[in-house]
Amino acid sequence: MVEKIKSNLLAGIATIVPLALTVYVIQVTLEITIWLGGTVAEPLERFVNVTFPGFGIISSIVGLLIVLLALIIFGALARNVLEKGLLTGLKEFLKNSFN
Repeated sequence: MVEKIKSNLLAGIATIVPLALTVYVIQVTLEITIWLGGTVAEPLERFVNVTFPGFGIISSIVGLLIVLLALIIFGALARNVLEKGLLTGLKEFLKNSFN
C-alpha cells in the first residue's frame, strides 16, 4: 500500500513538474517576444518614417519569427545535447525509482 502511494506520488510529480515548467517557459517566451518585437520594430518605424495602420501587426510578426527561430535553435540543442546526457540519466533514474 505504501509503495503504491509512493509510486503514485512520484508519477504525479513527474507529470506536474514538466507541465508547470512548460507553462512558465511559454509565459517567459511570450514576454520576451513582445519586448523583442517592439525593440526590433522601432528602428524599422523610424526608417520608414511613415506612420501607417497595421504597424503593430508587423511588430507582432517580427516577434513571432524570433520565437520560431529560438524554438528551432532550442529544439536542435535539446535533441543533440540533452538527449544524449540528461534524458538518458533521467530515464534510468525513473526506471530505478519505480522498480
